[in-house]
Amino acid sequence: MTVWDQAVLLVVSDPALKKDLLAELLLRRPEARAAGTRGHYQVSICDRLEQAIERQSNGGMPARPVVVLDQSALDPAAELHAQWSRVRELAAAAPVVLTVEPECLPTLSGLAACIARGRIEVVCRSGAFMPLVMALVARHSGRCAGAEDTEERGAQLGETLRHELNNPLTGILGNAEMLLARRDRLPPDAVQRLKTIADLAVHLRETVRRLSNAWDEHSERLREMEVSR
Repeated sequence: MTVWDQAVLLVVSDPALKKDLLAELLLRRPEARAAGTRGHYQVSICDRLEQAIERQSNGGMPARPVVVLDQSALDPAAELHAQWSRVRELAAAAPVVLTVEPECLPTLSGLAACIARGRIEVVCRSGAFMPLVMALVARHSGRCAGAEDTEERGAQLGETLRHELNNPLTGILGNAEMLLARRDRLPPDAVQRLKTIADLAVHLRETVRRLSNAWDEHSERLREMEVSR
């Protein structure tokens, strides 16, 4: 069986999301199924974050993996803030694409430094978020889809970036700024957390703008090349 060199480690407990991710990573191309290959990536799976950390500590993690970590793999009995240090450990060894529910976004201040350095990419599990997850995995793996596949997905990804991400980011930033306008009534630690949330929202909004524009330009170039053939 043919496999690609690039390893992807799925750290996901949610059965439905795990199934969707495997379908995208392993069975996306009909020709891959026909040839008996495993598609673009060599995939391994952990159900829990602690399993992934243990695999990393024991040297059992694949070489140069891209990690897709879902919120479902975190310890449900522990506070989210307390688990971000473990996520940072994972991000020190491999780039992490972190998928979270919208209500989790305000808790991400503990990951701010890793997000700013690009070691952790955050994707909100809202709307059609799967194309963005796949694009981030491809970017970190250094692999690019074929021209035909990229053209087909480019418009969809650009639309996802604009609508599914910009809308919640605008709400997060607006609420943070509204609360900061009343900072004289808030304790200093709350003000600092709100500043972190606002800074991250601005950073993510700029990233969304750049990625969306890049995908639009690339899709347009592919269409022009197709017309000129």
